[in-house]
Formats: sequence, structure tokens, C-alpha cells
Amino acid sequence: MRVALLFPGQGAQYPGMGKNLYDSYPTVKHLFEEASDITHLDLRRICFESTVDNLKQTEKAQLAIFLVSFAQYTVLNSEFQFEPYLSAGHSLGEITALTCAGAIKFQDGIQIVHQRGRAMQEIAQEVDGGMVAVMGLDRTTVQNECESLFKEGFEIVIANYNSDKQFVIAGVSSGLSILSRRLESQGGRTIFLKVNAPFHTQFMSAAAEKLGAFMKNLQFNAFNWPVISNVTGKPHITSWQAKEDIVRQIISPVLWSQTMLYMKNKIDVFINVGPSPVLENIARNNLELEPKQVISMDEPLSRTWLNQMWGKNRVKFIKYPRKIHLSLISSCLAEAASTKNRNDNVSEYEQGVIRPYARLVELYEEIEKKDTEITISQVKEAISLLEIILNTKKLPSSEKESILNKIKNMISLREKVTN
Repeated sequence: MRVALLFPGQGAQYPGMGKNLYDSYPTVKHLFEEASDITHLDLRRICFESTVDNLKQTEKAQLAIFLVSFAQYTVLNSEFQFEPYLSAGHSLGEITALTCAGAIKFQDGIQIVHQRGRAMQEIAQEVDGGMVAVMGLDRTTVQNECESLFKEGFEIVIANYNSDKQFVIAGVSSGLSILSRRLESQGGRTIFLKVNAPFHTQFMSAAAEKLGAFMKNLQFNAFNWPVISNVTGKPHITSWQAKEDIVRQIISPVLWSQTMLYMKNKIDVFINVGPSPVLENIARNNLELEPKQVISMDEPLSRTWLNQMWGKNRVKFIKYPRKIHLSLISSCLAEAASTKNRNDNVSEYEQGVIRPYARLVELYEEIEKKDTEITISQVKEAISLLEIILNTKKLPSSEKESILNKIKNMISLREKVTN
């Protein structure tokens, strides 16, 4: 059985979320205590005792959703000891997905979410904006109305592509009110979301800069399983790319419909891990799934069903294939991106870094798409491209040789590659 985990973003919060798990599992109580110590906030009170209006505050909402989602994953993993085939998170949920996949330490994840929420909340205090969900109309109709209002002076754009007929628009409140009326007059349905800022738009540029600066020295690790990027709708190739995409997605639209399309025909069961079954409903709309193909950890009946179906090792879980060829290419990409550049010549950098790096990305995508084993010629090409990049960046010989040997030692082809 191939299982995908889906982690929600802001808007999924509600008063009292996570209390049942907190009361039932000592490990969850410890997570709350640890997160509260790191943030200097009483997250137990925020999750269990806040009003709906208090939980609209971005800083509180994002921390609460991240913590409850991670707690649910911890319980899920402890009870069934399985590894998902893939995972994805909507907006904030992408950070949760990366944390559960081991790319980010829990302690770092809490700090990233805290900084992200705080920076975005500062924008919310400066801009009279919000977000509105639109359902029942096609992309062209919604896009045309947004462009029309933009020309009239209202800064609004599509911020989330959730499905073929579900979108989230972000921008100034006055423009969103007009858009809502216009789209409803054309047969659409609109719902104003529980957020107080235009996320995933250029309004958030300052927040993205602050988050990028905060994350600069944080260490991201290899993934225990693939996590899909909100920015591309495909799995992150490297932890370095994931680090960049977390920042980029603050000012970029969430390509959730592309994420669902990538998972189509790959996944047997989807689990919504987090407060509210928001992504469960979107998955059903995107993929026309059977009732028991989508489960929400926040619903007691779903957890009972999981225990009945998965308890006592009744199910064999299928892991994502450990493709060493993809790992080799992704390592080349990571080394190419992270090594220091000592070459100020713009033309040489274009020829010897940017173009070879683009070819490495292309090579990775070719192999992933065909799902074939790597050939000797592809290994040689990847290492050659990396060597060109390192030489162009004027890396010291000893450092360059160390990197290249590490790459070659990843597979049993070293003799064939070097001879």
C-alpha cells in the first residue's frame, strides 16, 4: 500500500485542536512543552483556550497548526511504524512535511514557523488584505476577473491553485469584496478565509527576506521520503532547493492542483495530518477518490478505521524507491549550489556554472521521468558537469577532489567512472 501524508496550512486552525492527543499521549505533551520553551509562548493555552478571533493571528495560528500536525504525525508513526511513499504540505504545511520527513529538526521547524508567522503578521498589520476561496468556476473566468480588477487599481492575484474549480485569491480587502460579488453573480461560490493578510503575493516580500535571513545558517538534512514543493508541484530535488522554496513560496502561488496531479495513480491512501479535514476534501475533489482512500487524523472515526485496518501489521506499506541514481544527481546539484564562488567574471560564470547546473537539473528530470537506472555515460556527464562548475568557481584543488571523490564513492561504479 502506498500512503501519502498531507499537511494543512493556515486556515485549518480551530479552538481546542490537539487537546485529545495532549490528554492521551505523554509524547505529545512533551512536544507542547518543548515548543513552548523554544518560542516563550504557552502553546497549550493558544491551542486549547484561544477564541476563533485570537487564532486568526498569523503568529499563533501557524505555530498551533504546525505543532498539532507534527503531534498527529508522531502518534501515527508510533502506532503503525510506517514510512509514507510521498508527502506534501499546503503553504505552512510544507514546513511540517519537511520536518516529518527528517529534512528539518523539530526544534528548527518550530523556530522557522515562529519567524515566518511573526514576519507575515507584521505585513498583516500594515496591509488591509485577506484571502477568499472561490469554487465552482473555471480558471479562465477567475483569472480574467482578477486581471480586470487589477487594471482598476485593486491588487489581487490567484494565490492558491487548489483544483480545476477551486482557487484562493489574495489581495486588498476592498478588491476581494468586489471580486466576491462579481464571481457569485456568475454562479461561483466564495468564502472569506480565516486569515488577515494576502499570503503568497508580492505583499509578502519583506517577510520572505526576513525568513531567508533567519534560515541562512540552518542545516537542512536529506529526506527520509520525497516531499513535494508548493512552488513547482514536484518533489524537492535537494534539501538546498527545499530551503530556498520555503522562502520563495511566501511570495509565490501554491500549486496544489499540480501536487495532486503528481500523486495521481501513485497513491492508494491519503492521510490528512493536522487540524480540520481541509486537504481531505480537496483531495477528493481533485482525484475523485473512494471514501476510504482519504482519511483525516483529526477525526476519531478515521483513527478507529486505521486501527482496524492497519493494526497488528495487517498491511504491507510500500516505500518510495531508493534510487541511487537520483541521489547521485541530487548530490551533484547540492554541491554545485552550495560551494563558494571565487570567480567574479560574469561571462565565465554564465558558461561554467549556470549552464552546467541547468543541464544537471535537466538530467535529473530525464532520469526521474523515465524511471530507469543510471547509465555509465550519465554518471560521467553528471560528474563532469559538477567538475566544470567547481573549476569555474575556482575551488581549491584539495576541496574539489574531496567533493568529487565523495560523489564517486556513492555508487559501486567508481572504477568504471575513473578508468
